Amino acid sequence: MDDEEIQRLIEEQLKGTEFPGRSEDKDLNLYRLLFMELKKEPLEMKDIKLTENVIGKILVEQDRRERIYYGLVIAVVIILVSGLTYFVMERTDSVTLNAITDFLIANKVICFFILSTFCLIQVLDKYLVKRNIPLNRN
Repeated sequence: MDDEEIQRLIEEQLKGTEFPGRSEDKDLNLYRLLFMELKKEPLEMKDIKLTENVIGKILVEQDRRERIYYGLVIAVVIILVSGLTYFVMERTDSVTLNAITDFLIANKVICFFILSTFCLIQVLDKYLVKRNIPLNRN
């Protein structure tokens, strides 16, 4: 069948007329079946929000990955600082360690302020900065 014949079949089917002598034609029966199915109302999917569900799952997965990443970064930083502290304590003499300890104790407010400011910046960056979420990660 060519395009013109298909178009004619569609128009005749829409008008409800029959083709004489071609009622047994396979293509015609397929077109009848197609148009009968197209006349039916589609099923309504109430309360199913597929897009929102998919995006929600993507966001949950990204949040999980981000938490794992931050947890690993924190663990690596703690291990590196601990190792560096141990190395410094082994390589320096007690006079230098006492001087460093006395300096940290004397300036504990400043050290606490620096540490808390750093932590606050990290928390605010995580929760307040809006990032574009790439939905397609190919």
